[in-house]
Amino acid sequence: MRRPPLSIVTITVVGLILAVMMTWEGFFIRIFNEFQAPTALWIEGVLKLGFNPSGFAWPWIVLGISWIGALAGMWLRLSWGKGAVMICGVLSLFYVGVGTVLALIALVCVSFPISKQWMSEGNASVTE
Repeated sequence: MRRPPLSIVTITVVGLILAVMMTWEGFFIRIFNEFQAPTALWIEGVLKLGFNPSGFAWPWIVLGISWIGALAGMWLRLSWGKGAVMICGVLSLFYVGVGTVLALIALVCVSFPISKQWMSEGNASVTE
C-alpha cells in the first residue's frame, strides 16, 4: 500500500476539524441552550431568514459525526467514501465562516485527480 497523497491527508485533517467543530457546537447548544459564539455568521443568517438557530443543533451533531464515517469510508477506499465526503463537504458549506472555508478546501482536494486515483486503487469490498 502506497502512501496517501497530500490531498487525502488534507481532506482528513479538514474533515476532522469540521467534525469536532460541528459536533461540539451542536452539543453545546443542546446541553446549555445557548450559543458558544452568539455572533457567529450562520446564526445571524438563520435569524434573518426567520428560523430558530436552536433547531440547528441536531443537524450539526449529525453532520459532524457523518464526517467521521465519510472519512473512514474514504480511507477504507469503499465505493461510497468519496461520495460521502463530497456530500458532507457540500452540507458543511452552510456552516458559515471557518466551516465554509474548510469545506471548500475539502471539496477542492477531493476533486484532484490524484485523490480520485488513490481512492479508486484497490477498492475494499465487504464481499471479499
